[in-house]
Amino acid sequence: MFSFTGTSTAQVVSDTTDVQAQLRDVGRVLAALPLSPQVKAAGRRDLEAAQAAVTAPEPDREQIAGAVHQLTETLTRAGAFLLAGRALHEPLTAVAGWLGAPGDSIVRLLG
Repeated sequence: MFSFTGTSTAQVVSDTTDVQAQLRDVGRVLAALPLSPQVKAAGRRDLEAAQAAVTAPEPDREQIAGAVHQLTETLTRAGAFLLAGRALHEPLTAVAGWLGAPGDSIVRLLG
């Protein structure tokens, strides 16, 4: 049975520093999950793209949303939410909330 405790739970994300913390939590969970190397590599690519977009001088919410959406799809297809549950769901939901309208598709994926 997989167990993971992140540093943040159901937080309100108000700035890019908070988003970075949430994405770091996702990265820790991704690293700990028993997923195939291919899924982990795809997840890391999407996560790195989101992190790079967040740390840009002018963060582009559409770009961040696209990377997080792709990450969420990859993790959903791989069954990661069945393994990690809230450890993934909460930080991704927090990021989607910060994104506003661009994060709506992520919220729909998360159910």
